Formats: sequence, C-alpha cells, structure tokens
Amino acid sequence: MTDNRIKIANTKPVNLYELDQTLGGHGLNGDENWIMAIEGSPVTFDQLQAAYDAYDSTQIQNLEAKEKRQKAFQDEADPLFFGWQRGENTEQEWLDKVAEIRARYPYA
Repeated sequence: MTDNRIKIANTKPVNLYELDQTLGGHGLNGDENWIMAIEGSPVTFDQLQAAYDAYDSTQIQNLEAKEKRQKAFQDEADPLFFGWQRGENTEQEWLDKVAEIRARYPYA
C-alpha cells in the first residue's frame, strides 16, 4: 500500500470536502499539518499533491479577486447604485458596472 500523505504548511485553511471533490470524492483525512487519502483510495501521491497545489492557488486567486471586487464595487458601482436610487442615472448603468467588475476580477 502506498503512503499518500503529503505534508502541507499550516498557512492557509483547507476545506477537505472541497479538495476531495476535485479528486472525485474518494475521501480525505487530515488536520492542520497533513492531508491523506483514505486507505484503499485510488488517488496517488502525485494526484493528491497536484490537487492540493491547484486548490491552494485557486483559493489565493479567489481571495485576491474578492478583495479587488469589493474595492471596485465600493468605488465604482455603489455610486451608480445610489445615483439610480436618487433618479440620477439608470438601473442598467449600475448593472452594467457590476457585470464589468465581475468580468474584470473573475473567480477561478
């Protein structure tokens, strides 16, 4: 039996359920220091490492996009929303800006 454990740095939280779903739902165990495929899992060490690396990268990308979106919504979309509420511009102008910001900072 191969040892599928990988050591991970305890710098970011990992949602084992989400990570497991990227591997086909075979089951993962772990804590703050390591992740391991359950016994009998067809997941290899390389697959587990690649999934973790991709998961980590995706989480960082999504966090950065979320922060940039929040700032852009506050600076660009919110004024249009409140202007629409006051009758100074249209709802469509606000919706277009929201869509533009989401396209500019997409989630992975």
